Amino acid sequence: PQTIAAMRYLLDNIAPGLNVVVTSRSQSGLPMSRMRMQDELLEIDATALRFDVDESVIASSHATPQFIELMRFEVTRAREWFRRGLPLAEKVDPALAVDIELFSRGGMEILDAIERQGFDVLRRRPAISKSRKLRLLVRAAARKLF
Repeated sequence: PQTIAAMRYLLDNIAPGLNVVVTSRSQSGLPMSRMRMQDELLEIDATALRFDVDESVIASSHATPQFIELMRFEVTRAREWFRRGLPLAEKVDPALAVDIELFSRGGMEILDAIERQGFDVLRRRPAISKSRKLRLLVRAAARKLF
């Protein structure tokens, strides 16, 4: 009970910009629901840890069904993070907004490339064409100007 109370106090009064990593076998007593609602929580639960991909599979450059499923999960999760971070570009200085937009949209393009090649990143590195990179740059620059 004292540990939970101390953790609850810490989480309720944490300084802005400070991150805390909490590992536990249970969630009882912590303000998890509030933190989820305020988008202040990144959970790595059993769902995220369910994959069993041995390092030797990665070293062999052979994408097993388990590896493909892991990559599908990670691409979906990363896509959501990029999607949620993109609105930040509208809230910062225009010069920084270009960087944020290029980072986010470029990241989403790489995720699309990973998906197009069946999530197999072991045989071939995903890439964005030069023409697509140019379109991303023009789009971001146009937003800065207009």
